[in-house]
Amino acid sequence: MKEYVPFTDVRAVFEKTGAAKYFSHLDLTRTVSRALRRSRLDIWMTEGFSPRPHLVFTPPLSLGYESVCEIMDFRLNLGAELDKDAFISSFPPALSIKDVYFPERKLKEIEYAGYTLTLRADKPAEQISALFSAPVMLLKKTKRSEQIVDITKFIKSLDLSENNGIIKMSAVLSCSGSESLSPAYLISALAENGITAENISVCRTAFYDGTMNIFR
Repeated sequence: MKEYVPFTDVRAVFEKTGAAKYFSHLDLTRTVSRALRRSRLDIWMTEGFSPRPHLVFTPPLSLGYESVCEIMDFRLNLGAELDKDAFISSFPPALSIKDVYFPERKLKEIEYAGYTLTLRADKPAEQISALFSAPVMLLKKTKRSEQIVDITKFIKSLDLSENNGIIKMSAVLSCSGSESLSPAYLISALAENGITAENISVCRTAFYDGTMNIFR
């Protein structure tokens, strides 16, 4: 017998750009919670002493990183209407909503994330590409431990191009539990190997499942 649940899951895809790139994960959670209340949707709230909207996000970004593909799940009370216009208009421009729908998959099915890094470096793109074609040993930290690992094991793909001194790195990195790799490690690898990088910007561009299809 299927377990009864008093809510309906809803998924939203949103941008995190401009001033929002400096939001901590706590700031993001508070901002989204306020937006949900402004929307006047019939939001399902957690039980307990301090009820609040149930929110689940994709892995947090480092401060200063932007994204055009962030995902969050929330819940409506069972039978409540999803007023998409009210929902979208309740969010600030820096957290612009791109899509909202009823999901069929769990966020845990995400395996990879795509990023675009742009920077100026004192070495050409060819030399940077060559660096990542061999093992790159760095100290990788997790919530439970830290150890020296070859970070290239967590790089699904990495393409570089250069135009007028600006290097563009298009990377697909592991985004699954302890195997997740932040693009910050790519930047650290440059510094550890004597490559000076400046004017660095990072944007998360997509999430993928294990077969490299765009995750929804």
